[in-house]
Amino acid sequence: MHSQAGEETMSWDDLNQEMANLGSEQFDIETFKNVYDTVPAIKNFVDKFDPEGITFKGGADKEVPPEDTGNIDQMAQRATQANL
Repeated sequence: MHSQAGEETMSWDDLNQEMANLGSEQFDIETFKNVYDTVPAIKNFVDKFDPEGITFKGGADKEVPPEDTGNIDQMAQRATQANL
C-alpha cells in the first residue's frame, strides 16, 4: 500500500491478497466496478480506482499541536504545594 498526503493506494494484487486472507471475493477492475456501482457504502471510503488499483479516501494529515508543558508544570506545582 502506498500513501500520499492523506490517501492510500492499493494495487489489485495487494487487495486480492488481503481479500484471500479474509476468505473473501477476489476483484479486478470490472468486478470491483460492479460492486462500486451497486454498493453505495463503498463510495464512502474509495476515492477512485483504475487499472493500477484503488485509491482510498483519507483525511488531511493531522497536525499534532506542540506540547504545552508550562500548564502541566504549573498544575503539578500547585498540586504538590496543596498536599504539603
